[in-house]
Amino acid sequence: MNAYFSGKTVLVTGGSSGIGLAFSRCAVKLGAAVVLVARRADVLAEGRTTLLAGSPSALVETLPLDGSGGEGVAAGASGGGAVA
Repeated sequence: MNAYFSGKTVLVTGGSSGIGLAFSRCAVKLGAAVVLVARRADVLAEGRTTLLAGSPSALVETLPLDGSGGEGVAAGASGGGAVA
């Protein structure tokens, strides 16, 4: 575990697949808590399951949020896109 990431929280946009999920996997292995952010809750849940399969004691949360427009960002900032 890397002391720099221990106790830190990393928010990863596009964290449900591809590079975002790969980065999240590295962050978890280095001791960070991770918040996965993407549009689709179902895909986020799959990403969370994948991360926890490799690191069962990791803290991984999801935040379904469409950041392509102001309304989605505002909802997320106001708690409308609650962390699950």
